[in-house]
Amino acid sequence: MCMGAILWSGIESVVFGTTIQFLVDIGWKQLHIPAREVIERSPEWHCKVIAGVLEAECDELFLRVSRAAPSR
Repeated sequence: MCMGAILWSGIESVVFGTTIQFLVDIGWKQLHIPAREVIERSPEWHCKVIAGVLEAECDELFLRVSRAAPSR
């Protein structure tokens, strides 16, 4: 859903660190549709995806939030 909105808005580049699989592994509900797949299925739009930037640091932030949050 987010990647669709990014394409519709004309954003040309997206940078992220944490993966869908990591979030699922720590208990976050996710849509299992990678950003690159959304782009590949939307040939009318173009967006560069840069994955894994500061991945360990991003993962740690999600872990901290998960530990602090009440059970989902």
